[in-house]
Amino acid sequence: MAVNKNTYNTLREEFIQSSNIISKEITSTNNINDPNDITLSKTIYGKTNAKNILDEEFTEFLLQTKNYKEFFDLYDSFFYDIPKPTHESFIYESKNYLGYPFSVGKGEIVEELEKQLSFIQEQIDSIERHHPIYPNGSVIASTNSSDNRKYLLQSNRKRLIINTEIFYLIKTRLKITKPNSEFIIFIPSGGINEILDGPSITNPDEIFVGNEIINTYHG
Repeated sequence: MAVNKNTYNTLREEFIQSSNIISKEITSTNNINDPNDITLSKTIYGKTNAKNILDEEFTEFLLQTKNYKEFFDLYDSFFYDIPKPTHESFIYESKNYLGYPFSVGKGEIVEELEKQLSFIQEQIDSIERHHPIYPNGSVIASTNSSDNRKYLLQSNRKRLIINTEIFYLIKTRLKITKPNSEFIIFIPSGGINEILDGPSITNPDEIFVGNEIINTYHG
């Protein structure tokens, strides 16, 4: 169908005007007094202004950046709803990331604490004790002439010297050159009995031992 120039210009003008319409409401009704009649309406946007008014960016579909705080907030919220295997998986992955084994069970925690306690006790047992009067390394004996036993004092414990050979070996190792009467400290039997016993010295290898052995001796 041929369109004359005037008709073309009219259609063209209507199209341009419609493109610049911000909004246009069209209402259709039959009888406004009839409650059963339904009023229909719609808003039409012009082509040009539609681009300025309508949001063409679908931001709702973009991936949202989450931080670790949001993660832990959710984790705390659903803590008791999360299956136990998932918790175990978190623990396993965290342990591998940390790079060293750590105890998670009560039994393992108790075992680790017992090891630490044992180590601390060893350190305490290794501390040298001292008699308030007689220094460690002294050889003591009773003033009772009928008692010829001699003891080496170590960490405030008296250690029985089993024979004369051991006695002179101790004296040599301590580099004592003065006579026995000046080297041996004679004290009353009651004073000797108040000093706790340590392990006896029965051979040269037992002369000098660690303080932890002396302090933990129970006879």
